[in-house]
Amino acid sequence: MDTASVNSIVLGMGALLLLGLIAYGMFMMTRRMLQDDGRLRLRRMLVRHGVRPGAVASEYYEIARATRRCVACADKPRCDAWLVSRRREGSEAFCPNAAFIARSARI
Repeated sequence: MDTASVNSIVLGMGALLLLGLIAYGMFMMTRRMLQDDGRLRLRRMLVRHGVRPGAVASEYYEIARATRRCVACADKPRCDAWLVSRRREGSEAFCPNAAFIARSARI
């Protein structure tokens, strides 16, 4: 076997591995979304941090991005536990929207 053949095989295997990882990630995200109870926690998180939902209503793009992050979040059980606890701090450790919420709280 020459070097070109070995390189082709290695690149092909690498490409297959990469495609497999991408497919697995998409499968897991779809599975999380299908098993979700449908409740969007973003509004409750905003309110808990003192943000009136109407105050950020004009930020269409940011709200859309935050909504997508909330829907695809892997830490919904942790979020639910945090929301039940009535705490105000600590969501930054797991919430993918922590930066958006913090910016919105300063508005």
